Amino acid sequence: MEFIKKLFEKKGDQEDINIFEGEELGMRNAIQEAQKHFPQFIEEIKLESRRIVPAFEECFIKYAFKAEKQGLAYEHMFVTELYHDGSQLTGVLASSPEYTDAVVEGDKIIVKPEMVSDWLFVLNGEAKGGFTFVYMWYCFSKEERQMYVNEAPFCYLGLTV
Repeated sequence: MEFIKKLFEKKGDQEDINIFEGEELGMRNAIQEAQKHFPQFIEEIKLESRRIVPAFEECFIKYAFKAEKQGLAYEHMFVTELYHDGSQLTGVLASSPEYTDAVVEGDKIIVKPEMVSDWLFVLNGEAKGGFTFVYMWYCFSKEERQMYVNEAPFCYLGLTV
């Protein structure tokens, strides 16, 4: 997990131009790709929100919360139980914050699209999204890949060691 923390560290005295400017370049590109395809995710969530029987096998977003403690500009955490009511996307924070006291695990979150750093859903055994996780996977050592290959979210993406 130290690797993941390093990916999200703000570098030096760098000022944020946007919320993800302080990210490492490869991670920032993955986040931009996730945001570019976020409208596709929203359409899928709208469909899922209208279903009587849920079809998603897995669904979550990675969301940036302003960090209040030294070390990070933003803390990226998982939001699950996503629902779109036709006008806004909401979910429940599924992570325990380390760098902010503004939210706690279990809080309802009204999603601002510009704060989404990644998304992933699994439908009929096929994963969509997960841009930052794919990037992280290719940054992992062989040992890290072996350690995480069967762990969520990597196990959904069909990645190989």
